[in-house]
Amino acid sequence: MLLKIKNRLKKNIIINDLNKLDRKYDNLNIGCVIFSMDRVMQLDALLNSMFELTDGVSEVSVIYRATTSEHEESYRDIKKKFNGKVHFLAEESLSFKENLLMTLREMNSSRVFFLVDDIVFIRKFDFTVLRDVNSYETIFSLRMGEHLNYSYVVQRRQKLPGTLRREKGFLWWDWSEGELDWSYPLSVDGHIFSRSEMIILAKSLEYRAPNSFENSMQALKGYFSRRRGMSCSDSIVLNIPCNRVQNEVGNISGDIDPNYLLEMWNKGYRIDPNCFYNYKNTSVHEEVPFSYKGLGDE
Repeated sequence: MLLKIKNRLKKNIIINDLNKLDRKYDNLNIGCVIFSMDRVMQLDALLNSMFELTDGVSEVSVIYRATTSEHEESYRDIKKKFNGKVHFLAEESLSFKENLLMTLREMNSSRVFFLVDDIVFIRKFDFTVLRDVNSYETIFSLRMGEHLNYSYVVQRRQKLPGTLRREKGFLWWDWSEGELDWSYPLSVDGHIFSRSEMIILAKSLEYRAPNSFENSMQALKGYFSRRRGMSCSDSIVLNIPCNRVQNEVGNISGDIDPNYLLEMWNKGYRIDPNCFYNYKNTSVHEEVPFSYKGLGDE
């Protein structure tokens, strides 16, 4: 009982801090924070697809963790490749929470979205079309689309929201009236938020890694569900859960060993992100086979 009261009081303090924010943007830029652990091959596919298919992302940061010297060496490879384009921050002396807070505070963008390293961009998208979208009123999702009628996470079909409508080339719906993925506004898989709000959540919530960060945010689901959902007709990003590297949550996944992908990386092979281009998924998570290419083919 005392724990429930304590949690309720903490939630009310967070909501009070959110309500105190000056809901004006210093700029209209959108930045990206990516979480990665022992999956350089997949991170490479994500970054390649992002820079190939999108325009208008003002800054990209990667918070990563390498559990072996071999994985650490692979991150050194990718840092060299994307030097000047991506800011990399290793989880070493600081905790994940400290690294996330520092990254968010040092960004220059007024809005931010998160990604995990098993995501790829599958369609072209220009983020500047979202210049007039107010993240205090609307949560834009890169992952949602009108073809999403199945939830991989719970392994069952999901209905499209009854409030779903098409307007000015986008989909709109009420997060509070959807189900499963259509009622999950606080996702770290490509939902765009106010950076100021995410700083408050990152500072106030208790978590140790990306999964527990997302899980802890759900305490504020009621607060954020009052906002409208918005997306393109087709998904812009796809999460390909071919493996699992964390032990916080027992998510369903495929069984491609990250160490096998590391071996492929060291042999000069890379995932070809073009094999996912314009893929028509039915779930925000979907196991899709990889195609590989050699470094000489890039």
